[in-house]
Amino acid sequence: MHLSLEVLASASIKRKKPWPQLTWVGKEKESLVLMDQRRLSLLYLPSGKTRRKINKVNKMLPNTLCMNTSRNGSYLAGFLATGEVFVWHKDTDLLRTTAPLPNMEENNPQTSTGASSRRHHVYISNEGGKVLVVQKDGTVHVWQKDDHSSSSASPQKSTGKVTELSGRWYEVGGGTAQLPGGDCKEVAVDAVFSQDQVRGTCCTCSFVFNSGKMFTISTAFLHWHDRADVLAFGPVPFSVTWKVSQRPLADSSSTPIRSRGVYLASYTNDGQVLAVACNRGQPKDTKVLFVSVSTSTAVEANMKSCGAKTDDLPPKILRTYRICGMRWTCEDLFLVCITKRGSVVILTRLGEPLTLTTHGCSVEMGPSLYLPLHPLIMYSPGQENIHPSKATSQSPPSSTSDIDPLRQRFSVATHPFLPIILCSDGYMVTVMQLPSELTTPNVLKSLCAEANLALSNLGVQPDLGSTLTKVLSQSGGVDKKKGVMQWRNVAAGLKMSDTNRTDETNSFSQSVGNKKPNATVKKGPLPWYTFEEPTDSGDQSESDVSTIGQSVRKAGLASADEG
Repeated sequence: MHLSLEVLASASIKRKKPWPQLTWVGKEKESLVLMDQRRLSLLYLPSGKTRRKINKVNKMLPNTLCMNTSRNGSYLAGFLATGEVFVWHKDTDLLRTTAPLPNMEENNPQTSTGASSRRHHVYISNEGGKVLVVQKDGTVHVWQKDDHSSSSASPQKSTGKVTELSGRWYEVGGGTAQLPGGDCKEVAVDAVFSQDQVRGTCCTCSFVFNSGKMFTISTAFLHWHDRADVLAFGPVPFSVTWKVSQRPLADSSSTPIRSRGVYLASYTNDGQVLAVACNRGQPKDTKVLFVSVSTSTAVEANMKSCGAKTDDLPPKILRTYRICGMRWTCEDLFLVCITKRGSVVILTRLGEPLTLTTHGCSVEMGPSLYLPLHPLIMYSPGQENIHPSKATSQSPPSSTSDIDPLRQRFSVATHPFLPIILCSDGYMVTVMQLPSELTTPNVLKSLCAEANLALSNLGVQPDLGSTLTKVLSQSGGVDKKKGVMQWRNVAAGLKMSDTNRTDETNSFSQSVGNKKPNATVKKGPLPWYTFEEPTDSGDQSESDVSTIGQSVRKAGLASADEG
């Protein structure tokens, strides 16, 4: 199956240090945000300008261990070293905190910055009323906001300028489930809050790790009770069920790789499928598993050697072929991955990599399974790379670039509601959109047609006519026209002519607020869109002010040596 991606913008981020993560925050007032452990900035496209400080959240960043956004982008949550969680609602610009986590271990952010950030994960529900704090050793805590309070008590307690939310912490016991230990470096964690038609509000949290020579996935299913069930289940508002799935490692004859980044995990928005990237010693052995944790079944996808042209690779560059980022698209139809070499690959749900091409903004690439949109830059000072005849180590040593604080930080991000993909190496960002006809029925139609052709070439006469008829007769095509036209108009608004690029934006949604005459762009029959623009040049960027003021003449692949 062939996929053609249209590049909307390609810009260089006007900052000296790289950014490991990009995400969208807000719904009515949407912004594109650059995230690091203790840094947060707004990014404006297509110029790459940044707003250095977000005043409401900036005072929380020095004590922050980790941050994350809700699946719909409405809330930004951060776990503090004091055990508190701050919750920021972008649209209303309200910042609130929770009560401290009981028995929070003493973590000095000045001495254990890296270890603490890698040990904790925080997740927040779409409505902002539930927070999940996870440690990589299997410790799970849930905070839930109070639904109601007495008439004499206010649901929020004022603590100066920051409001403390009224709620309660609950500890999720592991029971007899097998959980990773504190020294487990390869563990990957992901969680998702979802709504199930039968069970209601649910949360699924999974740990992926090695247990001996067994590949293990331990999953906690949290199910919130209805108010009528409170008397039956007690004071805890949810029930917990653990499930452990195991399978032998592919290379069970050798020692399992125990290093950070071996496994990556990413849940779909509905929580039905867990995608697990399994990085091995050789790129040809790297796989992606689509796991149904509720039924302990999995579908394996071959990653085609992660773009490597040969199997005889120097040990020093083996790690660069690992998958380092994964995100699902808005409708959970595609899984977007990026390797440490800056190559982007897209898989269908439960499928294998697709052939990709790009066009627009002078970024013409493909057809290829892996597109090197942000090529890796490596260096070895004082010595040359030695190519040994045979690689004997299953865990190759890291290169000099791996310990460089200014090294490229590859990541991918997807829009919560629109078929837009972001990929970045920390210094540059590329914005791409998927074709408008990529709906589930059309993808199934294409896959069935390719299967029919492949079987016919093998001499088999398949009868897929009834399947194609059912796919083509799916309803809902008219209902999706409005959504398709919306993001196509947004994309056209972003792809402005060079003469109209004096006003930048970090929003991809149509504005419904007041329209500013000096910050709008109108192109042909498209509606008017309001773009956010930085107002204080002193807080925009670390780089030179003269560099920020220059307008972008071309949106091609610019140089990434800003700092």
